Amino acid sequence: MSAVTVLRSARACSALVVGPGDPDRFHWRGGANVCDTHSLVARGPTGRRWLRSSRQALADAGLPASAITAIRAHGTATPSNDEAEAAGMLRTFESMPPICALKPFIGHTLGACGLTELVLFYRAIEHGFLIATPGIGADRTALGVVLNQAERSMTKGHFMLNSFGFGGNNTSLVISRD
Repeated sequence: MSAVTVLRSARACSALVVGPGDPDRFHWRGGANVCDTHSLVARGPTGRRWLRSSRQALADAGLPASAITAIRAHGTATPSNDEAEAAGMLRTFESMPPICALKPFIGHTLGACGLTELVLFYRAIEHGFLIATPGIGADRTALGVVLNQAERSMTKGHFMLNSFGFGGNNTSLVISRD
């Protein structure tokens, strides 16, 4: 199954049932939400609040930044938000793990994108690959980070997923699959 097949089945409605853990599936490690009062719809350019949410999520998960296998970036394609996210990632990770973004495939979907992207992300990993974001974020000079340009084999690890919401919410989640 390719990323295109997984992503073509995406819809902008999401629900999550939380129940007993299954050792063969993903599990929640930690998370944090930090409000950025810079703007109702944009993050502050320094990435300070994103940095705080990512560090709190890692602390809640009991993991160092170096344990993160891959990142699913929020990747809004808006300069202020992407600059803030990149600045925060560069300050969080000494060595940047692979980064993918799903927003180019599904758009914003208003309130459903965070959960929809979580489901798409973990389903791709369950099928053995990290999603590629070809042609988008391929040049490091723009923001200092590069998005994953080709599918790569990946089935297990610790993953950080970032979501930004209206009103200045910065959310970082850490999920794991052993």
